[in-house]
Amino acid sequence: MGKLNATELEILTKMEDHRFVSEPLETAFCIGGLSEFRKYILELNSTINNEYEKLAVMLRGNSDEIIVYKNNHKIWELSVNKYGCKVSFDFNHARYSEKWDKELKKLLKMGFQLPQHRKAELLPSDSRIKIKRNDNNVVTGGEIGVISCTKVKFDEEFVKKSYGIINSLVSDFFKSQPVDYFRKAVSEDDNPEYRSVADYKGSGSGVLVEKRWQQRLLFHFDDMQNGYYAYDLEFSQKFPDSNFVKKFSKENGIRFANVKASDIKEKLCTNEPDMLAIKYEGGNPKALVLIEVKSTESACKGEKSGIKKHMEGMKEYAEQPVFMNKRRIDAYESLLQYQRMKFIPGDVEIKEITEDLPVEKVLLLTNAEVPNSEGGEPKVSALDYLKNNVDAVAKWAKESDCKVWTTCNNYWDDKLDINMNPFGEQKGNC
Repeated sequence: MGKLNATELEILTKMEDHRFVSEPLETAFCIGGLSEFRKYILELNSTINNEYEKLAVMLRGNSDEIIVYKNNHKIWELSVNKYGCKVSFDFNHARYSEKWDKELKKLLKMGFQLPQHRKAELLPSDSRIKIKRNDNNVVTGGEIGVISCTKVKFDEEFVKKSYGIINSLVSDFFKSQPVDYFRKAVSEDDNPEYRSVADYKGSGSGVLVEKRWQQRLLFHFDDMQNGYYAYDLEFSQKFPDSNFVKKFSKENGIRFANVKASDIKEKLCTNEPDMLAIKYEGGNPKALVLIEVKSTESACKGEKSGIKKHMEGMKEYAEQPVFMNKRRIDAYESLLQYQRMKFIPGDVEIKEITEDLPVEKVLLLTNAEVPNSEGGEPKVSALDYLKNNVDAVAKWAKESDCKVWTTCNNYWDDKLDINMNPFGEQKGNC
């Protein structure tokens, strides 16, 4: 990791970087044109006992969006613009559903529109939907893109109907042995020679057990008294882009003219943890917590994304004051916003998070089991990797000052037990 010079550091410090969303979007979500989405999410979650099946609402302030996840997979992307309120869905995630074309037509009839760059098109002659070939990715084969709908106000019927359709498509995406119907459509219809193989099995989805675990853990860590409260999932660190650097240089002097946005990111090259949380004791914040989740042995290996690299990356990230200061402020403002949205009870006191709040780093290892009803081939798990490499993992954890936790439960179990000392007497075993 390199070191930023004074001008690079000033640009990074002045750059806006937060997860909490704008006041107009919050207002639309609470009492305005998007409020039926919030109402439906709260009602639906109150009827679901299994935490891994609930809908998770995540704030994305840097793009000013509210993302709704199920199994850590996007259901809705909500935003506001000068025309009103907008809901979007990446329809490429419907590629594993045999009825994708029928469901797309239903969504288009409701007011969703195909992307302007026309990754897909309607053929007026016979009302068929033609998938555009992706010349850059022969594995994916074809794509449609993000569909969206803009209205002044969405009603309850629209919300429920769109959820029913999109939830079904996403459920198909999580099948253990999916067929990629987009690839099949491109192969058979657009260009028979483009994909000559006979089998159209999907290569990118599988059962996605790690994503399921991440969302289950998000709901598990909900203790703002004496425990951990997770408030962000799929964290992504923002870096200055070239446009921001040019604008900043123009407004603040020539000494910034030679700064390159790419240099800032390359020098830092920090790890982005899966989850962000706050550790509480007696209702008071005691630490900002970075959590990385690994479920399969394959995810634990490798120089670029293995657990050794992730622990080193979290250490580097935690040692960047400019990032940690932004995350501390962001955590407090995000929790207040979640409370105003009614996802945190109103009688809970949100304590301010101080600038000197320490940072904890956690690597959480799980099994890779899925329910029998969902099939899928068993995978060697992160717990197996730990068992076979316990001394090495302990060494890397010590070098990175990173805690290692494990759970031997399944993600669909009613109750989770987290072992916060896997290097004890059992040494990596459950």
